Amino acid sequence: MKRLVVHIGYPKTASTTLQANLLYGLSRQGQINMLGNHEMISDTGLRATDRFIRSMIFRRYYGTELHSLLARGTPYLAGLLDADRVNVWSSEYLSLPDHHDYPVAEIPHRLREAFGEDVEYRVVMTTREQSSLLASYYAHFYNQKFYLDRGADSINKWIENVILNSASRTETHWIFDFAALARPWMDVFGRQSLHVNMFEDTQRAIDDFLAPWCTLLETDPDTARQLWETSPGLRVKRTGTSGYHARIGLDRIVDKHLLRRDANRRRRTSLEKGLSVLSQALPGHRHRIDGISPENRAGLKARFSKPNADFARMLELDETKMKTHGYL
Repeated sequence: MKRLVVHIGYPKTASTTLQANLLYGLSRQGQINMLGNHEMISDTGLRATDRFIRSMIFRRYYGTELHSLLARGTPYLAGLLDADRVNVWSSEYLSLPDHHDYPVAEIPHRLREAFGEDVEYRVVMTTREQSSLLASYYAHFYNQKFYLDRGADSINKWIENVILNSASRTETHWIFDFAALARPWMDVFGRQSLHVNMFEDTQRAIDDFLAPWCTLLETDPDTARQLWETSPGLRVKRTGTSGYHARIGLDRIVDKHLLRRDANRRRRTSLEKGLSVLSQALPGHRHRIDGISPENRAGLKARFSKPNADFARMLELDETKMKTHGYL
């Protein structure tokens, strides 16, 4: 039976380091089959990039190719899986899709439909204490959405409006509730298929963070640690306990003031592509983002402590460690 390990994020939990170092490193060594690897071409001739696989599962874009694959019947992505090695797909968009209107609870069903029933699935969720997760996520969000109105600048307004005082259970509202996000995956693949590790262990107990990966990927801890420690630089730097700096690339500044890019337009102009490349070599604009206020931090603690406790009991997690990391 083919094996597929699916890493669903969260974003801002060292997913890029995991993909670029550990998974890609093991893929280069031939130990695993890493889906989403730009160098991989399936036996059907498809270049299986992360965006392509997401588009197939979310059924967005790639209209002609999507309809062609669907016409073959399900499972339409089974050809990407290797029968002799562990297959791995890591995409934080599985927990926070790039389209806010996408029904997150549908993703596990769509994924099984795409890859097939006759597959042994394992799902990995990386968590991070919600205050820290939201602050880092917002800094990245601000970088991506810099061309929006200045009313989106305040992280505290965002937390109050979207998380703490939301009158409805919006996707963003419940998506940071780990138990709520985990349940659809357990409903489809079973409780024993879900594995959880904590982002905080990357800074305090890296061996604990890597342990489930070593088991799932069938690799030894020394190899995993060596690959992990070739970490690239962080894209959003912490400036201390009070706030963040978000690097705003030159291309995004021009987007806001000159190009007014249509969010629905898929192709970028040659000017935009050139600016994107140029922005990688230039410092760009650094905008300070204030930290979460003590009142909102306390509000987040009150909002998520009980769901986190339920999550810990549901998956038999180490509650002592969760308390140490601030979840409880």
